[in-house]
Order: sequence, then structure tokens, then C-alpha cells
Amino acid sequence: MNQVDNRGCGCGCLTLLLFLFVWSIGTIIFWLVNIFASIGTTVILLIDSIANIFTIIGVQNPAIGWLLLGLLLGGILGLTQGLKRTGRSSDIYKVYLVAMAVFFMLQTVAYSKWQSQFDLRTFQNVVIQETFTSPKNWRLTEGAMIKDGGLFQTQPKVSDSGWSSWEGTTLSDVDFSADVVKVNGPDNLYFGLLARVKGGENPSFYYLKINGNGYFVMGKYSSLSWDDRVDAEGSGIINNGNRKNNLRLVCKDNLIMGFINDKMVGLFRDTSYRSGTIAVQSSRGEEGAVAVYFDNVLVKEKSK
Repeated sequence: MNQVDNRGCGCGCLTLLLFLFVWSIGTIIFWLVNIFASIGTTVILLIDSIANIFTIIGVQNPAIGWLLLGLLLGGILGLTQGLKRTGRSSDIYKVYLVAMAVFFMLQTVAYSKWQSQFDLRTFQNVVIQETFTSPKNWRLTEGAMIKDGGLFQTQPKVSDSGWSSWEGTTLSDVDFSADVVKVNGPDNLYFGLLARVKGGENPSFYYLKINGNGYFVMGKYSSLSWDDRVDAEGSGIINNGNRKNNLRLVCKDNLIMGFINDKMVGLFRDTSYRSGTIAVQSSRGEEGAVAVYFDNVLVKEKSK
């Protein structure tokens, strides 16, 4: 009987040791893969950052930037080899100094240009400042009305969404903000702002939306499909439930930026839509619709 128990205990220990060995090997492989992936990503991002300097001369295609970087590095290496063969090795350090100075200058200018993309002080021309006391040029969707000093909207169609748009003028680069208050309906349904809106049978636009559960989404809409580019929890930025939030959607060239309660929550780049109107949006699920008030709409464009 003792022999049987010993054998059983021995088999159990061997199984445990084998499990620990396999787990250890798997853990080591997992960390090695992640470490090498991080190193490789860092190197690629570093090289791509260096190649980005050529944007200051109008090079927007990354492949061309990498090509020019390769030609520049190849030229430097070729020049140093030429100096070595002609017995002028003492002048090689001058080549390196000039190359470093050129790279530093280009990188500084490129960074300054990159940073200027996020400067929104150029949006000074106020196009709309709407408190809905005497609203003009608004095309209201079904289920929307002007009441109590705001634009009230609730979508009547099941599993659908609708938007009320301002039809005053077409805007390209736009800074669009509004106060939004959810007053009724499910917390999982989204509502928010739309920019560069084009109507018709195949509407398109960029959007920033939130829901009562504290989540937000950013993206673009086309071909009757929502393409979320940024999808995340508000991390305490969004006032949950039936409370007021200030939303802001900025379209500047190919950069789309979203702000909630004065804090940037996401951005992405896209060149699909260049201009359009602005609009406010709400939705309805299978069980009910979200009821929302929009107020204090402010729309600005860049000063000319």
C-alpha cells in the first residue's frame, strides 16, 4: 500500500515539476518576445522620427522620407570612405559635425512644425454663437425641437440615429463645441457632435460622442457605417448619467481632435472629408431613445 502511495506521490511531483517547467519556458518566451518587439518598435519609431524631418520641405509620403534619409546617410558614409582613401582621415570628424548640425537643425524645425498642428489659437473667427433663443439656419431631424432655451432631441425610430444640422455655411477647418445634457433614456446610447457633415443618400462626417456610462468614441461615418478610431472610457473626465458635459470637436487639416470638459481625449488623422456643415446627434436602441439637450453652441474657424 505504501509503495502505491509513494508512486502516486512521485507521479504528482513529476507532473507539478513538468507544469512548472513548461510555465517557466512559456513565461521566458513571452517576455523575450515582448522585449524584442519593444526594442524593434523603438528603433522603427526613432528612424521614422528622423525621416519625418523632411516634411519641412513638403515631403508627406513616409516612403520618400525614408528614401531621402537613406540617401543622406549613404552620402555621409561615402564621403568618409573617400576621405580615408585619399589620406584625409583627420577631416572625417568635420563631416560628422556638419551632419549632426544639419540633422539637429532639421529635427528642430520639424518638431516646431509638428507642434504647431496642435495650436488652436488660430481659430478666432466666430461663425456661430447659439443659445437657441432666436435660432436660425437649423435643419431639425425627426424628434427634435427648440424648447426651454436649447435644442432638444430624441430619436423616434428604433435602432436608428438622427442629427440636426446647421445649414448656414460650409466649413473646412472648424472648432465646434457645445454643452450637452442627457435628461432621459438608457445610459449605453451615444450622443454628440458631428463636423464636416455632407448629407444626401450617403452621408459622411467626423464625430465625437459620449454616453451616460462615461464612455466616448471618435471616428468617421460613411456608407451608413460608424468607423470608430478612438474608443475608450472617459476615466473620470465625463460626467456620468443625466449631467452636463461640454464636448468639443476640432478639424484642422487632416487632424481630428476631441475634447471633453476642456480636456483632450483623443485624436486621429484622416483625409477623407475636407469640408461640410456641423450637427448634433442622438440615437435610439431597441428599448428606448436617449433624450438630450444641446446648448451654448460655439463654432469658430481659422482667421483669414
